[in-house]
Amino acid sequence: MDRRKFIAGIGALSAAGAVGTGAFTSASADRTVSVSVAGDASAFLAMDTSGTANGEFASINSDQIELDFSESSAGGDGLGLDSTYEFDDVFRITNQGTQPVYVWANFSGGSLDDDDIWFYPDSNSDRELNDGTNEVVTLPVGETVEVGVHIDTSTLSSTGTENLTATLSASVGVPNSSSPTDPSGEDAAVVSENPDDGEYSSIQTAINEVDGTTIYVEDGVYDEQLRIGKDDLTIEGESRDGVIIRPTSFESVNARGKEAVTINPVVPEEAGGDPSLTNESWWRSQRGHYEVSGVTLRNLTIDGVNDDDNRAGIYAAHAEDYTIENVVCKNHGELGTNGGVGSGNGWCRNATFRNVEFVDNGDGGMLAFRSDGFTIDGLTVENCGGDGVDIHGDDHTLTDVTVYGSGTNGIEFTQGGNNVLQDSEVYDNGTGIDIEKIGSDSIDPKPGETEITIESTDIYDNGTGLRIGKGGSHDHDDLGVDAAGNWWGSANGPNSAEGDDIVIADGIDPVLNLATWLDGPVGSGSPVYGAGFVKPGANTLDIDGDGVTEMGVESASDPADSGDVAHVTSAGSETTDFATSAVQLNPDDPPTLGELTDGTTDLVYEYYEGVDNSGAAPDEVYLLIAESDGTRHVVFHTSNDNKHLNSPPSDETWLSRNVHKEIAGNPDPEDNPNYNWREFTAEGYPSLGSADGTDLSDEFGDDAELITVAAGRGGTSGTTADVYYRDLQCDGDTYGFPTE
Repeated sequence: MDRRKFIAGIGALSAAGAVGTGAFTSASADRTVSVSVAGDASAFLAMDTSGTANGEFASINSDQIELDFSESSAGGDGLGLDSTYEFDDVFRITNQGTQPVYVWANFSGGSLDDDDIWFYPDSNSDRELNDGTNEVVTLPVGETVEVGVHIDTSTLSSTGTENLTATLSASVGVPNSSSPTDPSGEDAAVVSENPDDGEYSSIQTAINEVDGTTIYVEDGVYDEQLRIGKDDLTIEGESRDGVIIRPTSFESVNARGKEAVTINPVVPEEAGGDPSLTNESWWRSQRGHYEVSGVTLRNLTIDGVNDDDNRAGIYAAHAEDYTIENVVCKNHGELGTNGGVGSGNGWCRNATFRNVEFVDNGDGGMLAFRSDGFTIDGLTVENCGGDGVDIHGDDHTLTDVTVYGSGTNGIEFTQGGNNVLQDSEVYDNGTGIDIEKIGSDSIDPKPGETEITIESTDIYDNGTGLRIGKGGSHDHDDLGVDAAGNWWGSANGPNSAEGDDIVIADGIDPVLNLATWLDGPVGSGSPVYGAGFVKPGANTLDIDGDGVTEMGVESASDPADSGDVAHVTSAGSETTDFATSAVQLNPDDPPTLGELTDGTTDLVYEYYEGVDNSGAAPDEVYLLIAESDGTRHVVFHTSNDNKHLNSPPSDETWLSRNVHKEIAGNPDPEDNPNYNWREFTAEGYPSLGSADGTDLSDEFGDDAELITVAAGRGGTSGTTADVYYRDLQCDGDTYGFPTE
């Protein structure tokens, strides 16, 4: 036990009932506060004045704290007779020792005693921290309590000065007949492998017996399953790596299986469960049915010791507003944690996962099934089979998530929408991010809306970077996916020879926003604007933002000869969308702009204008250019063939476009070269030169490399597209234009 004494000076009293203008909770006024460091700041219990307005009543004097309520810095007159005062957060006590302690104070030396004056934690003045039949505050190692002061002057008969001495006591065990409280004023208990008086040796016993909200767990190994059915219960370990919950055997918790920690109304009644919720039909209830609320698990390691009978580390069902913080779940037979799941059911909402790790779990990291409104901020999933993070439901936000080594998907979004992944890292998984079956009871993809947002995320070294699939009746034609502003493992973007691929399943037409990608990892990479036009493969772009892309790229038979042909078409409809077919040139030896402008290397493709085309043909060519310092640029140039402008020829033929001449600023006159090169930037697409042509090597340097070439069709005003492209030739190589 360690004791500290300090003086509480109760100053001159004025007329009965006069409150004055001192800064206190019941009648507060703003005051400036001078905060100094307590002389015993390195002691077992460190005391200091608070930084609040009420801190002006506390001061440091000869290694003691003195409380003086005679006046305030604003000239208050002190305390009145026959009055009750409550001053929140006057000073603070911190446990700087090596084990949890229980702290209280007793007063002596004046006309007021423990029934008239007491300390209390936080703003909970009903918690009288004076031992006896009242409370003591539980202070885990490193924790601080904000101490308030309650004063009742009704026993005083006259004004004057009261000088009292308060003895502050601390004990490693709960004093007899006292009730522990936590620093916020809620009931508390301590669990230890070697419990002192009033403490517990079992976490589950504490859950069952404590009529309160906070259970502190000292470092140790606890071989038990936990079953939690109580609201507003916090289980907080002394340290994450030191408190290990490790069941040596697993019993079935409920109808859904065996878990290490269960947050669920269907648990034993002594653990807060509802005995009426036992039959299978209850589990299949709809969203909106929540039975357990406000549970917090903090600073714990939950180890399943690779027991195949263990379904999960943490299992939550029909729970809301719960928090998992600074927790490790590892070595579980099937799932690391379930955000409300069990045989395809879950129904949770508004959970928070913060600084959580899932490691070496057999069938996955985290599953939130038919659950809504999760906030995940700081999550690592390492080497978990199945899906690293499986998100079913709506309105989830995932931030600072790292997933690697998952056999199926790093992150899967399914059966929901309005979900966001940001500031994260997804690598070395079967598929980095999988999106399928988006739609739920409350989310129905609609044109012009975004259901999934992926931003500021590094996606690399996966089998596939991003896959948009389909399932059941979900055709995803109205699905909006915003995937702009990410790093795909290469400065040349997704689908490049070096980057992760984006794959869209056959038969669906989602709206994918790829306006930019990053040319390096998040934090060091810069955005490449216009990226959606030059992603290798077939690209459709919703320029008018209506959520519908009526322009597309399809495979076609050669209208005149045999061969593979990309057909950019709007199927006879007038639209303002764009579509391109993009080819990455030889990644091992890309041509330079100097080689293209001096005639050393050619760049030519063939095009054919169909009968339904209105407007330009062959229309735009898009180039991804890399400067010698690695900076990427996307530029484009428009060509309108005079002979075919608005009037397809009677003798339909394939024509050639000499792009290398346009790069040199010397286009073919017959191609109606009344347009100049433009570059995509954050501000738009400004011109790079005059209408009679611009030499791109002058803009970016002779040694700048041409990475990707895309041919396409579209317009910012209504246009009907019907143009075919084939045989891109560069430096002796011939490339086919992709159609998917």
